[in-house]
Amino acid sequence: MVVRMDQKRIKLMPMTADMYRCYYKEYENDPDLFLKGQTYFSYTYSEEKADKDVQRQKDLKRITWYILRDKAPLERF
Repeated sequence: MVVRMDQKRIKLMPMTADMYRCYYKEYENDPDLFLKGQTYFSYTYSEEKADKDVQRQKDLKRITWYILRDKAPLERF
């Protein structure tokens, strides 16, 4: 299968704190990603948890990139 994309429509940008919050507000744990023997737990959004993760990424000097198509987050193909 060949997927063609208009490269002018696709952009990468560093995630802002607001982008992190938006991402985590819609985040759901995927039970298929848990290893055998691990207990599945659902994720409940908390602005405090999101802010802690943002700060952790900064402390680790990591840049998390957001993929945008037409200035909107690209979440699914």
